[in-house]
Amino acid sequence: MTDDLVWHAAWQWRQREQDGPWTDVERAELQAWLQADPLHQQRFDEVCRVWAEASLVPTRFVDPDPDAPLDIEALRKAFHGTSGATGDGGEDR
Repeated sequence: MTDDLVWHAAWQWRQREQDGPWTDVERAELQAWLQADPLHQQRFDEVCRVWAEASLVPTRFVDPDPDAPLDIEALRKAFHGTSGATGDGGEDR
């Protein structure tokens, strides 16, 4: 399984976890998948971290229009309390 496929599978497992209560069979299937290859556990851990961090994005920044431009400056201010200055006299690159 390529790394991209492992990453995708890890996302699918995480989504299934989020969808609701699991049966003992589903828990066993996840454990078997995680133990089948160390990369599976690595990618699943990464996915869980990204999932948790994504939940920290304030909902006011989530636009229902997926084609709308993301307001990076507003996000930067919300998370860092800055206007985008790098502190070295220049702007972020």
